[in-house]
Amino acid sequence: MNKVFNSKILLFGEYGIIKGSRGLAVPFDAFFGVLDFGDANHSLEEFISYVKRSSILKKELNIDKLESDYLHGLFFSSTIPQGFGLGSSGALCAAIFSEYSLNYSREQEFTKSTLGFIQELLSIMESFFHGTSSGLDPLICFLNKPLLIKSNDDINIIEEPVIKEMGDFYLLDSGIQRKTSPLVHQFLKDCSDEKYFSGIKKYMNLTNTIIDNLLSGQKENFHSNFREISRLQYLYFEAMIPKKLKEVWLTGLESKDYYLKLCGAGGGGYFIVHTVKNKTPLNFNLIRL
Repeated sequence: MNKVFNSKILLFGEYGIIKGSRGLAVPFDAFFGVLDFGDANHSLEEFISYVKRSSILKKELNIDKLESDYLHGLFFSSTIPQGFGLGSSGALCAAIFSEYSLNYSREQEFTKSTLGFIQELLSIMESFFHGTSSGLDPLICFLNKPLLIKSNDDINIIEEPVIKEMGDFYLLDSGIQRKTSPLVHQFLKDCSDEKYFSGIKKYMNLTNTIIDNLLSGQKENFHSNFREISRLQYLYFEAMIPKKLKEVWLTGLESKDYYLKLCGAGGGGYFIVHTVKNKTPLNFNLIRL
């Protein structure tokens, strides 16, 4: 049990994926988790009980071994902060699935249909933590490879995008924990307004374009489109931007020194900062990507 399960970053596609835009997610090794044995307070009892109630998971996982290992001190040792959008629950589900799956391991080559089935299994597992789950976060953590999401049923493993060629990127720590579900529900409610959704469509189209910019190395287009994504998110995702970041966000847009965007659901957790001028927001904890 020495496999490492890294955190993940959704570079592009937050909220747009829900409505059909593309998405791009990558593993991030600054934070990670491993299964271990010892006297830890990280209880898996309720999660294991939940897994046992699923007729599908009972066929796919070695439940007897999982229960036995738990009784002998199994726990998930993790440095991934919870409620910060980096896939803490996804890494846990990926670790359990990897260790106790009866049919799959991360070393295999997968067809699209097999990837889709694994995503469904991981979705069921992660729903314990979020109520509902797409299964994307644990899938990224399980594979430990970048994923290009063209749609919910069209997910492709790709080469690691070289984002450093596009400038400097950082994770900005807002210092605020958040829960994803209320933010997603608010977004879906807002999308029922035709005027609001017309703006979201612009954002979705731009998301598709900037992913192409990154994967094809179009630096100038990437930079200008990143600024536009930052602007659209400031306009249409106001509820997802903490008050302490709004002035900082706007300052970046106006000065053109740096640009902020969501990293996942927003509301708290981490945010992505992009700059080509080596200037970043002051008084925040930043982690270079």
